[in-house]
Amino acid sequence: PLLPPGPAARQALLRQLASRHQILRAENAADLLASRLNSEKGESPTVPQLDSLVTQLASQWEEHQDDKPDEIIKRLLESRPVGPQVSLSAITTAVARHFHLKAADLKSASRRQVIVRARGVAMYLGRLLTTESLDRLGAHFGGRDHSTALHACRKTEGLLADDMALQEAVDTLSTQLRTQCGKRV
Repeated sequence: PLLPPGPAARQALLRQLASRHQILRAENAADLLASRLNSEKGESPTVPQLDSLVTQLASQWEEHQDDKPDEIIKRLLESRPVGPQVSLSAITTAVARHFHLKAADLKSASRRQVIVRARGVAMYLGRLLTTESLDRLGAHFGGRDHSTALHACRKTEGLLADDMALQEAVDTLSTQLRTQCGKRV
């Protein structure tokens, strides 16, 4: 089995990934992220997990350009799920069941309101409960691109403020998925 990259390799990979994602001051951001990861205890992230972190960092960087890079990276690392992750398949199944749909409906091109809303909840939960990139979220839910996945997450987040039923659904699904994940370990 391949081992996760060590501190020096992780820093080099993060620099390359940050440059590929065209993050401003990529080298500085990669160095900050590498130093934070090196100081963390626990498992070392794999290359796909590093790529996902840099993708999320690029998204955060875009949203919060006025913040200091260290603050953005700190928030990003604090928001990462700790412990075993929920899979996108489990999220798809749980959301489909909750909204009385088929998992295939969430991956379809349908624009029916109930399906669009459920798909948005699934993408939001994917962003919340996994370290998957927006590209992977979009691909999982019907081959959509990262901007569609980001729009779905933001739209759902906006709806949660006003729609108590949707907020209750997200809370219930989130708790259920985290519990299922914990039981498998």
